[in-house]
Amino acid sequence: MNLDERLADLTRSGVVCPTCETAAGLRIVLMDAGPHYAKVVCDDCRERFVTWVSKPDKPKGKRDGRSKELLAVIRADRDGEPLYCEVCLRDERLLPVGTWMEAHHVLEHQDGGLNTARNLMPVCNECHSLIHWRRRTVSGAQVGKESEHAPTPG
Repeated sequence: MNLDERLADLTRSGVVCPTCETAAGLRIVLMDAGPHYAKVVCDDCRERFVTWVSKPDKPKGKRDGRSKELLAVIRADRDGEPLYCEVCLRDERLLPVGTWMEAHHVLEHQDGGLNTARNLMPVCNECHSLIHWRRRTVSGAQVGKESEHAPTPG
């Protein structure tokens, strides 16, 4: 859902500027920093704050057959013992709602890594995201991509 659709949903639910009491001048502003995703302001009232906008719902991770298949390889190698995230050490049975176990390729599949127990490690989805974020941002630049912040060769 794009921002215009989000704003339309908000106005349909009755959101209006508390000063001018209309929805005509409302717009959504994405936040650059801080804990909030976006806010609604009224342009007719000099960008008066109206309300916060929650982050759009995202698909809930890789809960596909492939992820389950790779976890099965790890489970078979560990004789059915409960898995622990190899980064944060949380037990899979005690993970909070919205967190689950995934299989991480130590040597990435695209780089020739195999789907074997030696090349797979169990990690929770939160740590898995961090691992890949770190791989993409080594030295402040995305690995394998040009970036305005990348060091210049010299």
